[in-house]
Amino acid sequence: MSIPKFLFLTLLFNLCSCSIALIQQDILAYPRYKVVLTNEKVPESTKNVEVPTSISNTMVMMSSLGQPFSCTIPNVQVERERLEREKEEQAKEETEQDIQATIDRGVALLAPLSKNCIRFFANTHQYWAYEYCHNQYVRQFHVERTHDGKVEKEQETASFYLGIHPGAETKTVMRKVGDKRYLVQEWTNGSNCDLTGEPRQVEVQFHCDKHGQDFVSSFVEVSTCHYQIVVSTPRLCEEMNLSHKHHAESHVIECKPIVPDNLIEQEQTEKEANNAKKEQEEEEEEEAVRDLDILEKMDEKDILLTMISDLTEQINQLKDQMKAKPEVNYYTLTKENAPNQISGKEIQHILKQVKRAESKEQHDNKEAYHQNYHE
Repeated sequence: MSIPKFLFLTLLFNLCSCSIALIQQDILAYPRYKVVLTNEKVPESTKNVEVPTSISNTMVMMSSLGQPFSCTIPNVQVERERLEREKEEQAKEETEQDIQATIDRGVALLAPLSKNCIRFFANTHQYWAYEYCHNQYVRQFHVERTHDGKVEKEQETASFYLGIHPGAETKTVMRKVGDKRYLVQEWTNGSNCDLTGEPRQVEVQFHCDKHGQDFVSSFVEVSTCHYQIVVSTPRLCEEMNLSHKHHAESHVIECKPIVPDNLIEQEQTEKEANNAKKEQEEEEEEEAVRDLDILEKMDEKDILLTMISDLTEQINQLKDQMKAKPEVNYYTLTKENAPNQISGKEIQHILKQVKRAESKEQHDNKEAYHQNYHE
C-alpha cells in the first residue's frame, strides 16, 4: 500500500472515530471538519513538494474517480490556541457595562419561559420527579398512580421546594468556562432540609442550545440539599455573547486538484487572452462614450446656430417692411383750385397728423423687432 493511500485511510479512520465518539453529544451540532474544493490548481510537477508549516500539513488524496488532490489539513491544536488567544484579547477589551448589557439582554430573552413549567426526571428509574417554573420555583415531588379498573389516577404524595425565585432581589451573573458563557441565578428559601435543618437552595444555570427546545439538560445535588439545574434553551442564542460560537466553527480541509502542467499553461494563456479582450472592449466602450459626448455638443452648437439664423431672418424682414412704407406726397395748390383752397392752419394740422402716424409706425416696428429678437 502506498504512503499517500495509507495516510488517507488513517485520516478517514480518525474522522470516523471522532464521529462515533460524539454520537451521544449530537454530532450534527459539532461539525469538526469541512472539506473545501478550490478553483486553484496544482501542477503535477510540484505535487510532491510539500511546504511544512506549524499550522497545517499537506498530503495527496484521491477521489473515487481517480482525480488527485493536494489537501491541506489544519493543525487543530494550533487553531484552538489561536481562537483562545483571540477570545482572551476580546475579553480584556470588554467592560463591566458590556457584561451587564449582555446579562440584561439574556434575562429579557428568557422571559417567555414563564408561560409553561418544565417537568422532568433526573433519570428513568428515579422515584422523584421535578418541576421547573421560570421565575417561580424548582420543586421535587412524587406521584402515586392508581387504577380502579377503569381510569388511572395520579396523586402527589410528597412535595418539596428546592428553591424559590427571589423576585426583585434576583442577582444574575455571567460565568465563563473556556469558550462557553452562561447565566447563573441563586434561588433560596426552599423547604427545610431534614438533614441540615436549613432551607434548600438551588443554582439555576441558563445555557444556549441552538438545536433543541426549552428543556432541563442537567440536574444534580452538588451537596446536601444544595442542587444545580441547567436549563438549555435556544432563546439565549440570540445574544451573540452567550451563543456557542465554536459550534459553528469547523476546521477547513482545503483541497486543490492536481492537473498536468500543460493544462495550467493553457488556462493561463486563455486567461491572458480574455483579459486582453476585456481591456479592448472597455477601451471601445470608453471611445463610444466620448463620441456620444461630441455628438451631443455638436447638437447644442447646431441649435444655437439655428436660433441665430432665425433672428437674422426676422431682422431682415423688419428692414424690408421699413423700406416698403408708403411715402406722403404734398401738392401745391394753384389759383385754378381756388374754390378748393385749403388754409395754412389746416395744412399744418394735416402735417402734424402725418408725423404722428409716422412716429407711431416706427414705434410699433421697434416693439415687433424686440419681441421677435427675444423669442
